[in-house]
Amino acid sequence: MSLTESASSGIDDERLEMIYGWVDEVPLTKTKKTSISRDFADGVSFAELIYFYFPKSVEMHNYTITSNTQKKKANWRLLNRKVLKKLFGFELGDDVIDNLVGSKQFTIEKVLLELKSRIDNKLKEERIKPPPPLSSFRAKESDQPEADQHIGTKGRGRKGMKPQSKAPISDPVAMPGPPPRRQPNRKDRDLALMYEEKQQECLAKEETILMLQAKTSRLEHLMHLKDLRLEELQTQIEHLRPTGGIK
Repeated sequence: MSLTESASSGIDDERLEMIYGWVDEVPLTKTKKTSISRDFADGVSFAELIYFYFPKSVEMHNYTITSNTQKKKANWRLLNRKVLKKLFGFELGDDVIDNLVGSKQFTIEKVLLELKSRIDNKLKEERIKPPPPLSSFRAKESDQPEADQHIGTKGRGRKGMKPQSKAPISDPVAMPGPPPRRQPNRKDRDLALMYEEKQQECLAKEETILMLQAKTSRLEHLMHLKDLRLEELQTQIEHLRPTGGIK
C-alpha cells in the first residue's frame, strides 16, 4: 500500500492536537521548533518515533540530520524500504516524500496519523506493551528520594564517595593528625534532606516549564494552520461570488 498526497488537509483540530500531544510524549533528539513540518523534514525524528516503539526494527545510525534536500529524500526512501514496508506493510509515495522534504503544510500531520494507527494496531496484534511516555519519566525523576541516597548513617556525603577513615593513633612525640570530623546530628541531616528535596523540586519545575514551552509552540503552530485555513476558505468564497455586472 502506498500513501499518496491529497489536495486538502482533511484533518480536524481535535486530531491535530492529538498528534501534537503524541509527538510531545516521545523523546526526540532534535530540538522542537515552531513548525512540526520542519522538525520532521529530514525523516530523523520520524525514525526516532518508530524506534521508540520498535527499537529492533530501526537502525538509527543509518539516518543523519541534514539540511540537504537529496539527503533528506535518501532518509525517507530508506525508511520506506527498511522500516515502513517491512514493519507496517505500507510505503510513502514520491509526491508525499517531496512534500515532506519541502515542509509542506499538513503533509507530516497526515503521515503521523497513519503511522500512529499502524503502530497502535501492531502493538495490539503482537501484544506488545508500549513504552511509558516521556511525562512518566519526568514524574519518576521528580518523585525519587535522592536525598536518602546521599546521606549516610555516620556522615553526610555524595553517593559513591568513600567515607574518610579515622585518624590513626599516633605517637605522642609525632606530629598530631587532623582533628576528627564532627559527627552530624539529626538537625544537620534534616537540613541536608530539605536541601536535596528543594533541588529535586527545582529540576521538576524546569522540566515542566520545558514541556509547557513545547506545548505552547505546538498551539501557536495550530493557530497558524487555522489562519491558513481561514484564508483558503475566504479565497473560495471570493471565487464563488458572481463577477458579472447589473444589466
